Amino acid sequence: MSNPSPGLIIIHGDNQLSSRELFLKLKSTAVAEDKHLITLSGHTLTLPDLTFSFESDSLFNDSKAIFVEEIFSRRPSSEKSELIKYFLSHLSSPVSIWEPKDVSSQIRDFPSSHIRKFEYPKYVFRFLDTLNLPALHRALEVSPPELVFSLLAGQLHKLIMVKDGTGNFPAWQLSSLKSLSDRFTLEGLIMANDRLLSLDYAQKTSSSPFDLASALELWVLKNVG
Repeated sequence: MSNPSPGLIIIHGDNQLSSRELFLKLKSTAVAEDKHLITLSGHTLTLPDLTFSFESDSLFNDSKAIFVEEIFSRRPSSEKSELIKYFLSHLSSPVSIWEPKDVSSQIRDFPSSHIRKFEYPKYVFRFLDTLNLPALHRALEVSPPELVFSLLAGQLHKLIMVKDGTGNFPAWQLSSLKSLSDRFTLEGLIMANDRLLSLDYAQKTSSSPFDLASALELWVLKNVG
C-alpha cells in the first residue's frame, strides 16, 4: 500500500474505527518496506524528543517512518503550540499523526492534501436522531451492526441523562436530544437500555437465536415501535 498523501498525514474524525484502521495499515506498510519505526505519544512528547526523532538516523536503516498519537488531543500549552509549528514546517517528512476524534478546528493551517478525515455515514446519524426501523435499515446498509450498536448505546445514555436533568451538552446537541427524549419516559429509556445490555450479553455468549442486525431490529420494534 502506498502512502495516501506525500509526507506528513493527519488522520482524524469521529469514525475512530476507520481512522485507526488506516493508521495501522500505514504502520504495517512501513514494516513491510523495512523502515525504521518511531512511535511517539502526543501527550508526553517534547520538542527536543521530536527534533531528535526527525534528525537522527537508524544505525541499520536511514529510512524512517514516524507515528504520533493524539498530539492535537493534548491540553493546550506553549509546548504543544511549538510542536504543531514544527510539524507545519516539516510537511514533507514521513509522519503519520492519528487522533481518536474530529480535530478540524486545530488543523486549519495544514494543507487539505495532508488530512484524512473519517466521518460516520449520514444514515447512521439519521437513525440515532429518529430511532425508527426504516432509518435502522438504511444505517445497516452502510455500516456494520457492531458500529450501529455502539453508537446506539451511547445515544441511549445521553437520552437518559437529558431526561433525568443531568449531563452537560452543547446547545445544538441538547435541543436534538431533548426533542427525541420527549418521546419516552425516563422509565422507558432505562428499560430500553436494559434490553440493549441484555441483547449485547446474548450476542457475546452466543445465546441469541438472531444475528446482531436482526436483534437490533427487534430492539427497535420493542422499544420504539
